[in-house]
Amino acid sequence: MSTPKQLKVANKDAVRGLGIKLLIGLPISGLFWTIIFYFFVSNESWNFKILLFFSIFGIFLGGGSIINFAFGSSVYQLWHKLISLIDSIIVWLFLPFFYYLVFFPYSLALRLTGKSKFNQKKIKTSSYWREIDNSKNNKRYLQQF
Repeated sequence: MSTPKQLKVANKDAVRGLGIKLLIGLPISGLFWTIIFYFFVSNESWNFKILLFFSIFGIFLGGGSIINFAFGSSVYQLWHKLISLIDSIIVWLFLPFFYYLVFFPYSLALRLTGKSKFNQKKIKTSSYWREIDNSKNNKRYLQQF
């Protein structure tokens, strides 16, 4: 296991940018999840509690980050720790599973059926390379572009 990455020190612009992203992004994601729940989960009724929860959470975190730098810097640090955790989960858990459950069986099936192109010899084909004479004018090399 690798050592944890050193988190960047939060500056005012980074904290304010994250605050704006949270202020705008969380209500939009709440609307997205409300639509998902309407079409795939619920019984044909809108559940605006999800949108309300995400909006209040976004206003609290985003607005608090914009207004108060100390609060915003703690949100910034927590946000980057969460992103680092999600990154570690994806890289060390999901990608190996994807490789061993998708790519390995596919390549094994190709080899067993004889359709793998790796062990086939290259067919003699003509190349697109054309031999041309060297230029007699050396200024052409200096004025290429």
